[in-house]
Amino acid sequence: SYFPDVKIRGIHAYLGETFKPLPAVKKINWPNWELQECKPLHVDLNSELLQLIETCRKKIQARKKGLFQEGYAPCSECGAILVSAGESFCSVCLYRHERDRLSRIRTFLDETPWLSFSELQNLVPEASKIEWDLIRGELLSDTRNRIRILNDSFNEPGTEEIFSEIRKEIIRALIIKTGLSPDKIDLNECMPLEFLEPEWVKILNRFREDKCSSV
Repeated sequence: SYFPDVKIRGIHAYLGETFKPLPAVKKINWPNWELQECKPLHVDLNSELLQLIETCRKKIQARKKGLFQEGYAPCSECGAILVSAGESFCSVCLYRHERDRLSRIRTFLDETPWLSFSELQNLVPEASKIEWDLIRGELLSDTRNRIRILNDSFNEPGTEEIFSEIRKEIIRALIIKTGLSPDKIDLNECMPLEFLEPEWVKILNRFREDKCSSV
């Protein structure tokens, strides 16, 4: 035992509700695969391998027929996978659609981070509020990381160019945080401290040359 000093002093059990048994799975009346007919393959293979391939083709043909009899149909997108009645797309195509949809949302928010949720829905009607929040959070996190990386390069040559890039990233972060468009954000004005993170304040105080001597 890993805990020799620990002793079992009692066992407590409580009666709970039992789950209802699942309905029996309907058995499919599969067609006899040996009776299936497939177009001959005109390939140069040894007889044993060719026979194995023919067997597989016949079994696949029988399986398709059995599923068709049960209401299955080819995926309306790829046509390669059978889906049950009432479904239009297979899981692979559904995943691809979801990935493409999220990619569109991310692209819109990346290129125009001040988009409100309602404005995003005009572009991607299927977008949800949760997705809008999550992707904006990811973009803000990416921007914070770029600011940190650029800040670590301050002691390298070309500091002014680096600071210019940091200013752009801070403005981008403020756009994401506030939802304001770029024309409404000006670091030459005293931005409210509630929007500026401490790390950004230190950077701006080191290099800013505007009418605010200190943030």
